[in-house]
Amino acid sequence: MDIAMRTPLILVAICILVILVFPCCGPVRPAAPVQLPSAPASPFVGSKPGEEREIGGVKFCWSPPGKFTMGSPRSEPERRPGEDQVEVTLTKGFWIARFEATQRDWKRVVGKFPGDFTNELPEDDDLPVGNVNFAEVEDFCARLTKLAHEAGDLPEDWEFRLPTEAQWEYACRAGTNTATAFGDSLSSTQANFKGKPYNGGEVRPSLGKAAKVGSYPANAWGIHDMHGNIYEWCRDWSHTKLPGGADS
Repeated sequence: MDIAMRTPLILVAICILVILVFPCCGPVRPAAPVQLPSAPASPFVGSKPGEEREIGGVKFCWSPPGKFTMGSPRSEPERRPGEDQVEVTLTKGFWIARFEATQRDWKRVVGKFPGDFTNELPEDDDLPVGNVNFAEVEDFCARLTKLAHEAGDLPEDWEFRLPTEAQWEYACRAGTNTATAFGDSLSSTQANFKGKPYNGGEVRPSLGKAAKVGSYPANAWGIHDMHGNIYEWCRDWSHTKLPGGADS
């Protein structure tokens, strides 16, 4: 992953999710990119990057099929090991949540919160939900899928699930190839993080706690808080080396 796509300038190490809607199928990673399939006409498939849609009570933005360079160049400041750049093909488009899942979302879908609230992440319907493990997140996605299917908001061959690391970075970059979605620096006015701004970004006082979702500017595809605020879960296992190839 790119250092500035999953930057260490994150406020607190609390697990959270970005949920997406995606055609039901397991992840596939062939050794080489594959030709993009011609998608059948469907009213549920987005028509342009960043197109907005509300599904199951959650706001989403469309990430179209495409190719991008995942990882970071060796010259990038604060680069982590194992981020050598690879080409990735997203063979299918997907809807990704416009905001981090909120405490309001969790109350509506699950009910009881999984962990205690803290000074850094207090109770507030507009704050992201935190202190969740992978199994709890998977359960949340399954419950939300069931509710949306029953309400007729979601076609039966689609589901809510966590994004893969490649999908996450692709949606975070939103068509850019700079260190962050806002350029080669990151300021305190663009994301909520603890510590100094990245690579010369403008300095502002740190909040010292999580911010309400959507408090900072969206990227080019309308997605908020992909930099900073709190950590976010991804679907796949950690890799010592980015695999590249196709992700579908």
